[in-house]
Amino acid sequence: MSQICIYVATHKKLNIDLPDIYRFCQVGAALSGRWDGYLHDDDGADNISAKNSSYSELTALYALWKNEKSDIKGLAHYRRFFADAVPESLEDYNCSSYDAGHIGRHVIGRETVTEYLRNHDVILEQPDQPFYVNGHEDLHRWVYDSDIDILEKVIGENFPEYAGSYAEVMSSTGLSYLNMMIAPAGIFDEYCGWLFDVLGRVEELADISTYDPQHKRIFGYLSEVLLNVWVLAKGLKVKYSGMAYLIEDSSVSGKLRSSVRNILPKSIRSERIDSATDARERFLRLKNGPDACMRSLRDIYSEFKKTDDIFAYYSRFKELRTLKESFSCGDGSETEVILSFYDGYDLYPYPQSNRFVIANIFSEDPAKAAVISAAVREKYKDGYTVNIRTLTVGAKNGLLTLC
Repeated sequence: MSQICIYVATHKKLNIDLPDIYRFCQVGAALSGRWDGYLHDDDGADNISAKNSSYSELTALYALWKNEKSDIKGLAHYRRFFADAVPESLEDYNCSSYDAGHIGRHVIGRETVTEYLRNHDVILEQPDQPFYVNGHEDLHRWVYDSDIDILEKVIGENFPEYAGSYAEVMSSTGLSYLNMMIAPAGIFDEYCGWLFDVLGRVEELADISTYDPQHKRIFGYLSEVLLNVWVLAKGLKVKYSGMAYLIEDSSVSGKLRSSVRNILPKSIRSERIDSATDARERFLRLKNGPDACMRSLRDIYSEFKKTDDIFAYYSRFKELRTLKESFSCGDGSETEVILSFYDGYDLYPYPQSNRFVIANIFSEDPAKAAVISAAVREKYKDGYTVNIRTLTVGAKNGLLTLC
């Protein structure tokens, strides 16, 4: 029988019963003092516990990589776990919240892990990102553009064989987030070796000394994208699992925080997941129909013939507040921009983490488009993450072309 060990990264003491393959790992132990009865992310001389404020749950991932000798390794969070169910459709989207007394019975256990990995290479979270935000735009909500530039520089110069997968992931929707994975030790350790090599090089180039607490967690955020890059580049066969969230308290705000992913309507959640598909097929599949959530943005935009098509498209979603607004082109003229605002939920103290605006700019002149983009960003930079999409009239059939 394979030995299985899944670390549960936690920064608070827990009182929940989980299957015996789980072990609680205190993160930031080097900074806050070690708790009795827990594993610690500063176990062993080789650890990054002191970097927990910037590496987040990755300090537990590092400890798992360096210290654990089990045949199968995995990482979960103190309130996020793989659910013991396979998501199959919009109607059966498995992302549920449970209190401390019930969550254990819904968390994936030894038999299920063994079964899933019998015909798959890795277990990941079911992708559920709304399709109107791609990988780059979502990452932009959490880190600075300069940090993304550094990551791209590191990959391009040091890991060019991953550049193609990186570009695909950053333009894709529906990624697996949270840094959660379960895999045989060989795959798990290979991934960790690559990940911390990439992040180490980024750390050498990024000055985070003046960052606020959110942006200081840069490496935890970047790795959520990099997990997808690595799995895609390796062509691994993925088993996608549903998610079980721990409700930390019974207050209204507590329940909201734990179930926020369930609030989005079915019309914009992930489509049916074929859990047996490999990673490349998963990321690159394009589906037909106006409600296909996993289609690429470029594929969606290729169907628009006039600006009103885009306005009508985004107006369909009640979560988005879509309007038209005029901005100066810098030469005395004005142009109309279609803006779709997502106001989200005030779960974080940083506006860009909760709210974004998609700005569709129409211009044949790159210089004018740059002026308009700058004006939009300046107007909304304090309250929103601004996602710019510049379109021109394509030569083929007069369709709009996403630049």
